[in-house]
Amino acid sequence: MAKKRLKWPQTTDFTKETSAEVRIVELPADEYYGEAYQDVQDRVPNIDQAVQDVGWKARRGLEESIRDLFRGAVAAR
Repeated sequence: MAKKRLKWPQTTDFTKETSAEVRIVELPADEYYGEAYQDVQDRVPNIDQAVQDVGWKARRGLEESIRDLFRGAVAAR
């Protein structure tokens, strides 16, 4: 997502100000969530069940959703 936000000029100042402060740390799931947590290594999201069960269908794509997320974050500053 950090690379995606560089596409939108309104987030450029936000990126410059905070990029030096951001540090990404990778941890195994059991270390982060605890040993009782179970998850599959390769999850493939699929909304077919939601569509079938409740008739829900996404009205917007991922790119548009991420763009709106950053616009909202910038507007809230």
